[in-house]
Amino acid sequence: MGESIIARQILTYLVKHPDAQDTLEGIMQWWLVHQEVHYRRELILKALDDLVQKELIIMRTPDSSSPRYQANWNRAAEIGNLLQVNDK
Repeated sequence: MGESIIARQILTYLVKHPDAQDTLEGIMQWWLVHQEVHYRRELILKALDDLVQKELIIMRTPDSSSPRYQANWNRAAEIGNLLQVNDK
């Protein structure tokens, strides 16, 4: 599975912070900048969309506010396997 670098960084952050959830802006500002990864908004949104489509993360839109993203821990084994495969 050829996940993008951004998708991998998002999953790595979620593994390290299992209760994390945030908006796109928060993910850009805190999750990815914290890991010294600087990408354009469109690339990050595409990575998030890919992860949502693969059901590795969940997108929720509470009360018409900005979408919030969090790990889908029902797929924890797949997330772990994906990160191990990409480490090799």
